[in-house]
Amino acid sequence: MTLMTKENPSVSEKKSGNRPKIPAGTRVYYFFYKLIRATPVLNFAVRYLTYALEGNPVYDWLYGLRIKQKIKDYSPYPQQILFHTLLHCNSDCIMCPFAKSKRPTDPKTAELFAKILPTDLVRKVVDESVGTSLQSVVFTGGEPFMDKELLTKIQYVRQKLPDVHIHLFSNGSFLNEARINALIDAGLNSLTISIDGADSASYESTRTNLSFDRVFGNAKLVQKIKKERGSSLPLLRLAMITLSTTEDKRIEYMKTMKKVGDVVEIHNAHNWGGFIPSDLFNRKSYGSEKEKRYVCHYLYGRVAIASDGKISMCSYDYDKTHVIGDVNVESLEKIWQGEKLAEYRRHHLNGSPESIERCKNCTSKFSWWHETLGAAD
Repeated sequence: MTLMTKENPSVSEKKSGNRPKIPAGTRVYYFFYKLIRATPVLNFAVRYLTYALEGNPVYDWLYGLRIKQKIKDYSPYPQQILFHTLLHCNSDCIMCPFAKSKRPTDPKTAELFAKILPTDLVRKVVDESVGTSLQSVVFTGGEPFMDKELLTKIQYVRQKLPDVHIHLFSNGSFLNEARINALIDAGLNSLTISIDGADSASYESTRTNLSFDRVFGNAKLVQKIKKERGSSLPLLRLAMITLSTTEDKRIEYMKTMKKVGDVVEIHNAHNWGGFIPSDLFNRKSYGSEKEKRYVCHYLYGRVAIASDGKISMCSYDYDKTHVIGDVNVESLEKIWQGEKLAEYRRHHLNGSPESIERCKNCTSKFSWWHETLGAAD
């Protein structure tokens, strides 16, 4: 992933005297992490150096020690909760498994596509999370703004979990002055608008049914309203997923988006556990299909709750073939500490993730060098 940031204010306008003191080691880590994020040359250098070191015995040994330490320290409660409010979307992105399943024929999948995550279920999970080690809550989809109670859900999280980081993913097409003001009032910490292209041609060939000019204009509107209100939040992140068709747009994308976004991100595409064909990806920039497999961070840091309340082992299990629990009938803590998830963890720890169907061909990667698992940075 490539990122560029402006100099921006603190992540939260609201300080809390109840937060624990941040250890010196963590402060040093974040100093260098933010420095690398904000410096394109360092960013690219670290990215390619990491790929080059994979498979090196010394690096693998050190990285293995890091993974063991992080797993030892992992929380008895998720550090991040992702609410998949619904699977419906007004776009039809070529790299999205939900778009490719837009007209599902399987009755169970069709039922899931018809559901919107009930607000009462969000309240239940949030109430259970009070006083835990939870660090961030993410609303995603589909397109979350197609959920008419989205703002109510965000407001409830902020009310019950005042110190938790709240993040929203959106394609930006539904944003307008009223909704932007409502997000600020609700206490949203950060907003990612997915803009997968540096111009109309590259964007609209990836995100069909949407207008580049409209979405980019809405991103500008977010910053305009924030400035008028004297608000530093929500932090605006503009993000592109790099495909083989847009690989050559990286530099142009950075130049265009850094004028508007507080943070600009370029992510390497992944294949959603083998569902998306690899010819969409530029393997040169992404890495080899046979590259080193490490223990997956997802099993230790975050949990994704689908619109029907069911939880899979990870959010990339888009069709819910590896369900570990249901928050309609169980507590999140019980699911997180349950045997089903423990079994998937054992497969990864024993070096056999390929024995899990969804993990077998997955190309998603996350660095265990991050200081936290799943927390919004």
